Amino acid sequence: MRLPRLALTSAALALSLWPASSVLSTDGPDPRGTAVALRLLLSASNESIPQGSTCFGAYGQSGEPRVRDLLAVELASLYKGVNVISGSCTPVACSLAITHRAGEDVSSALINFRYRNSQLVIGSMACRMTP
Repeated sequence: MRLPRLALTSAALALSLWPASSVLSTDGPDPRGTAVALRLLLSASNESIPQGSTCFGAYGQSGEPRVRDLLAVELASLYKGVNVISGSCTPVACSLAITHRAGEDVSSALINFRYRNSQLVIGSMACRMTP
C-alpha cells in the first residue's frame, strides 16, 4: 500500500516544527517526542535500510528497502481498529512504537535509532516487529 505523497509531505512539514535537540523522554505519553521521532524517520525516508539492520526486510518495494517502505507498511495498517503511535527521544536517540489492534489481530513495530545534527543515523536503526 502506498501513502499519498501530499499526506507524507504535510505530515513531515507539521512535524518539523519540533526541534529534535530539545526533547527528553518521559515515563508517560510524550507527544513532542513522538513528533520528533516521526519527523526524523520521515526526513530519512529515501535512505536505504542496511542489510545488517533488524529493520531490513521485504515491504512490497522493488529494490533495496528504504525507510519509507517500512513506514508505509506499518502506517497503512492503521486504517481501522485501535491504533497508537507513541515515541520518545533523548538528546541522542529516539524510539517509536506503532501498534495496531483490530479484533483479535494485534501487530506492532518498535523502531529505535540514534540521531545526530537533527538527522537519523541510518546504521543505528533497530526494529522489533510482531505479526
